Amino acid sequence: MGSYEQSLWSTLTHGKFFWNTPNFGHFHIHFEPVLFFILPIYAIYQSPITLLVLQSVFIGLSGIPMYWIAKKELNNQKMGFIFAVVYLFQPFVLSIQSFDFHTEAFMPFFLMLSIYYLKENRFSFHLLFLFLALTCKETVALVTVFLGVYLVFTSVNLKILSKPSVSIINKKRLIIGFIEIILSIAWFFFSLGVMSYFLQATPQFQYGFSYIHLIWWENFGKDPLSIIITIMTNPLLVFSTLIQSLNEKVLFILLLLIPFCFTSLMEIWILLIPVPWITFLLLSSNRYYWQLGLHYTAPIIPFIAISAVEGIRRLGTIENKINQVFVKRLIVLMAISTIVSSLYAVSLGIPHYSTSSLHEEALIKVINLIPPDASIVTQNNIFPHLSHRLKVYPGYREDIAFQYVLVDMTHWSFTINPDTSLYEAIGKVLPNLYTKNYELVTAIDGIVLLKKSYYDKFLIPFENGLLAKFFNNTNLSGKPAFETVVFTIDGRYLKYWNNSSPFFTIPVNKYSVVYEGFLKVPTSTFYTFTVLSSHGSRLFVNETLLINDWNVKSQNSSYSIYLSEGLYKIRVEQLKLEGEGYINLQWKTPDTSLATIPQSFFMIDSNSEVNYD
Repeated sequence: MGSYEQSLWSTLTHGKFFWNTPNFGHFHIHFEPVLFFILPIYAIYQSPITLLVLQSVFIGLSGIPMYWIAKKELNNQKMGFIFAVVYLFQPFVLSIQSFDFHTEAFMPFFLMLSIYYLKENRFSFHLLFLFLALTCKETVALVTVFLGVYLVFTSVNLKILSKPSVSIINKKRLIIGFIEIILSIAWFFFSLGVMSYFLQATPQFQYGFSYIHLIWWENFGKDPLSIIITIMTNPLLVFSTLIQSLNEKVLFILLLLIPFCFTSLMEIWILLIPVPWITFLLLSSNRYYWQLGLHYTAPIIPFIAISAVEGIRRLGTIENKINQVFVKRLIVLMAISTIVSSLYAVSLGIPHYSTSSLHEEALIKVINLIPPDASIVTQNNIFPHLSHRLKVYPGYREDIAFQYVLVDMTHWSFTINPDTSLYEAIGKVLPNLYTKNYELVTAIDGIVLLKKSYYDKFLIPFENGLLAKFFNNTNLSGKPAFETVVFTIDGRYLKYWNNSSPFFTIPVNKYSVVYEGFLKVPTSTFYTFTVLSSHGSRLFVNETLLINDWNVKSQNSSYSIYLSEGLYKIRVEQLKLEGEGYINLQWKTPDTSLATIPQSFFMIDSNSEVNYD
């Protein structure tokens, strides 16, 4: 997402040709001329929202030609509509738009229209939309070339071979097939040439491949031709590669076919069109190519769906008439199968855009502390929020200068950089940055901001919550080794730091923490406070010690007190020794059950009058 957005933004705003910092440019990574068509639309509203909306719109639009094809083949408008809806809810269709933004999202629409006009024998429109599909990404040519092979093969009417007086070759279809084969091959190698040109102009890349993605097939060769030759001449290597991660690959194939109840197998010739690309994906060493939640199946799905329509028509045709009752029952079965497979796919963990949370809100507040012209080192999941900057980097490089470091220690990309080998994951070098005079500016819920030569006070851009101070000793003495805002004391940090250090400046097994702030008491009544902790804790309300279980392992202590409605100072102290660490602050009233005190009842700082009753 971030690299696409920064590429478009830098082109429009700074005249840098599709420049982005993750890859130091775009067109040596992928050849995607469709971005030129997207550029004027993005210019209207320069935001990731534009790209996400555009992606969703085109995925939805692909259902229109799907409806036209299904309506004609099944001779039933209602069934055509239902089939189009079923298609849109396929797990792999949902997957295309469930992870970031990618130009593959436009492929189904263009390919569907291309096939629709092919069926209508409107070959000029067929070629137009085929070309538009090619502009989405260089790899789609590996699918369209076999569409051309399909046209050449089906230009011969096998049913009338026994009638010599009748022409058995559809010459126009044959010519179009050869045009597509030549166009696809030429486009693919033209794309490689363009990417190679930009690659040579990008000295940061030292892959040893003219096409950098070939690294995922390096067991078969270093260039496209040698890879193809190896695949064709070394069946043992092909077989041994295919059976690696076999369960995942079988599931991948099943999830392509099950939603359509395997009816795609009834029209084998159309189904064979994407098979070489599917095989190519399964032979790669990149397991993401055959997983749900990503976009790599975009050029495959249209052919699976169209072959399913043809399969339904074949199964439902009796004596040259379509049995509509059978077709209806089969499509209803498909709808059920789609729902079940989609639910199963979601249970596998399809990545999705979550609703806004306190964590995301905190991230935005921290980002707002950074000047717009500052240089920043960050990580993969934060980068899209900063893509309207030229000096923002999704990882660490020794040859770049930067003022700020922004990380999210709760996200996996803190220690893993999935997109590029140009940068080292910031989590692996963060301790070294402290030795280079990068100091803590603020920290909230695992989000940490450092600045070079920063000697000012710890900033708190969040109103609700508590300030936690970590000490690298067991008696809360000296200067805090780390400070952070926490939303509540609910053991959340257990999820990330239970057997490790909350920050590299703190020892794993011997540290202490103090949580300070204000507690908003909603009504006047008796409150029972309960503290659960692993090694010891203390609870103070208005500086009065209510619970004192310091150095008591795995304790659960409670204290009841009458509090009037108002604001109270609160302080919780925690001891962490060897082993799993946790703490949880709960309360209840005579009318409520015991529960963790929510974040909305805590305030870090307050100008309101404190209730000392």
